[in-house]
Amino acid sequence: MVMGSNLIERAIELAGGSEAKLASKTGLSQPLINKAKKSGRAGPKLALAIDDFTKGEISKSALRPDLWTPADNPSSEGTNTSHEVGVA
Repeated sequence: MVMGSNLIERAIELAGGSEAKLASKTGLSQPLINKAKKSGRAGPKLALAIDDFTKGEISKSALRPDLWTPADNPSSEGTNTSHEVGVA
């Protein structure tokens, strides 16, 4: 299994290679992306945003297995999962 920081780094690569680009594509802030990359742990909002941006290639359950199981990941692409957690 790939650790959280590696998954976040992969999301950064997919976004174009910078934290700022991933922030722009997910609607989140660059400092939040940086904090998650350094800590190796994505918050629920970031996990959902990365799952949505990557169309499940980097799943929310891979980023946060304590919150979601692989069964929670829909097999269809482009599913908007932003409604699943009411955490800011």
